[in-house]
Amino acid sequence: MDGGGDSAETSGVLGMLPGGPQGKGAIYFCVGSRQTGICSYAWRLWWGQTSFYLKAREANLAELKVSLHGPDERHVETGPGFKIAYDSSFQQGEGKPNALLVATPGWLPRWFSGYAVSEDDTHVLRLRFPYDLFIPGVPSAPAPAEVKARDFAGLIPPPERHLYVVDVDVFVSQRRPYWPNESQARQDKACLGPLQSKSGEYLTAVIVHRSALASPTPRLAKAPGPKNAGDRLRGIGAAVDDHGVLWICEQWMSRSALEALSAEATRSDAQAVE
Repeated sequence: MDGGGDSAETSGVLGMLPGGPQGKGAIYFCVGSRQTGICSYAWRLWWGQTSFYLKAREANLAELKVSLHGPDERHVETGPGFKIAYDSSFQQGEGKPNALLVATPGWLPRWFSGYAVSEDDTHVLRLRFPYDLFIPGVPSAPAPAEVKARDFAGLIPPPERHLYVVDVDVFVSQRRPYWPNESQARQDKACLGPLQSKSGEYLTAVIVHRSALASPTPRLAKAPGPKNAGDRLRGIGAAVDDHGVLWICEQWMSRSALEALSAEATRSDAQAVE
């Protein structure tokens, strides 16, 4: 597990969207280019009491939430831990024909351990954005909305080469903020955070430009690819790797294949109820 280490090159947050400095409020970011107008989904990192959270800002993905729980006397029975799950506060809205959520039965909620890079620092998740999401002419995700003045909003440049990706590696630390190769990452303006919870934990992230061949996407995070341009659907796949790190991978998917999987899952659920 490289965790953004020496085998990769960091790539900076070259642009800022309207917002405030880091460390005051939530962190919003997306990968994209002002020149092409093509961007990824926008993501939000924030904290609440003793936990950190991650969600996409896109309404079609708002049902999923990543929770990074720290020690909390109010929840002794569950204890600290990391999970991806359906958001219990999510309210199903109208006008969402493009929403398509397909999950392996029993996979959610999914707890995961993260990968300990030191006694105090844990690599908890990786968000991946491949080159082909940003090729001129492909449809963009919705443009990021404005954020509050106290929140930070960053625009991350997309991969410049075929078979390369941009990764956002997220860490939770016990004593002090942590970024791999911090001096180089700061020079490249590749550091996000820190956020600090009321329990004293820190959340940080580093932006990394790396080869997808040298660091392959987990097989279980990949969805069937589109048959043609009309079958193309921008979505995300998620999986926990052998090191306990959660991967969230934006990618082109096959709408027809996912609709078939969704129908099959619905039939299976109905049979289980019967």
